[in-house]
Amino acid sequence: MSSKIYKIQNNFFDLVLDHFGQFYGPLENQDPIKSAELLATSSTGKILEILPQLRDDIFEFWEKNHIQLYSEIYKVRGLKAGFHGDISPIESENVISRTALYVDSILIPDPLLKMLEMPLKIFKKRHYVYYLIKHTFNILNSKDIFLINGDYPISILYPLKLDLMDQRKELCVKEADVDVLSYFSELCDKEIKSMEELDELLMKDDISLLKEIKNIDLIIPHFKNIDSPIRGLEDGEKKMKDIGMIPFQDFSSGMMLKTYVLGRFRGISDHFLDCTELKSKSLFNEENGWFLFNWKINNGSQKTVQQCKLDVDTLVINALQLDNFRWLGNIPTKKIIKIRENGELQDLRDLFRREIFDLSHSRMDELIEISKKVSYNLNQAFKKHKSEVNKLNEDYKRRYKIDGSLLVIGAIGIAASFIFPPAAALSIVGGGGLADFVIKQDEHVKKISELNDRPVGILFNSYNTES
Repeated sequence: MSSKIYKIQNNFFDLVLDHFGQFYGPLENQDPIKSAELLATSSTGKILEILPQLRDDIFEFWEKNHIQLYSEIYKVRGLKAGFHGDISPIESENVISRTALYVDSILIPDPLLKMLEMPLKIFKKRHYVYYLIKHTFNILNSKDIFLINGDYPISILYPLKLDLMDQRKELCVKEADVDVLSYFSELCDKEIKSMEELDELLMKDDISLLKEIKNIDLIIPHFKNIDSPIRGLEDGEKKMKDIGMIPFQDFSSGMMLKTYVLGRFRGISDHFLDCTELKSKSLFNEENGWFLFNWKINNGSQKTVQQCKLDVDTLVINALQLDNFRWLGNIPTKKIIKIRENGELQDLRDLFRREIFDLSHSRMDELIEISKKVSYNLNQAFKKHKSEVNKLNEDYKRRYKIDGSLLVIGAIGIAASFIFPPAAALSIVGGGGLADFVIKQDEHVKKISELNDRPVGILFNSYNTES
């Protein structure tokens, strides 16, 4: 990590702790969701009191530092992935850890800037405090990962220009309006020329709206129920109302759908620009963002396709975010750092992506197919690793005629000396005596440890621990 990036990251966390330390200190490294529930109930008033100064300080900090930080991120070598989706990746350490096994650096947008850019007046106050605390504490729990020094920073927190620059916001809003009309035109299989025309259609009751929808597969997962489309719209409406944004409370399901899609397209437009500017791949950890990202890739302009491509790296990065790879997030950070310091990250990349080829497009179900191929590649590597460990053990037992029940790595020398009398022990270990046996046993342990310290060994042991 460049000294400039480190300094900006460190100063940012110092600033956040200056404001939130009194609340975060007693709850450090606790579940951010539970912490948010607690503080939204007990400390809403106190937290709202710090908002004006917090907002001023965060915006001032990023206005002062964002140009230099963007420049430094651009210069970071290696494969980069930029996160887009929720305000922050909940369970950020898990998301960062599993992604860091494939990419060199993960770019995470600052969730405080996102939250503070939203007008407080459109939220129910307790809901706003809940989201502010949840995402702030989520990032604070990962503070040490953002401050790890090395040639390739594991993760970098940075500000979205969408939240800082009016010109960027206007550009993304304009592009999102075009995308929304195009999306709903395809959804309803008819040309919708204006937002007024779209609103008139979407304000209908759910039964009437479903009659207008011709391509039901295009409904985003947040509002989709294959068995009962009307239930899908109702569930999506409820999820949106549960966010606690006051303007949503009187919206129809159709208007909720439009509001959700419009907000997502604005963010994705900004994300595409960041991918180009920072030379990064796209990282999503939930299916709604991935769904609309794919729609935009397949339906956007040629300029859009140039900004973000669905290549092998993007496919594998996002396949690793599926639930069947959660166990990858349990690998200790120090192990990930060791893999990277040993120059073995490329070995893992090659393993994950083996026989996976570029696709022109990829829906969520196709992403699942990619994940199956990654799982197959890992299983094949695990079988080979297990075979190598077993071969070492068998060779060792055969050489010293050791009963399998005594082959306990790290304890065999002690077992031999305590369980058997000296003469019997010598008969097991051979003429070289117990000292020679212990030396050979240490050599064996070292060979096993070397296997386990290889990237595949680290993954194999983490997978078995999770299982």
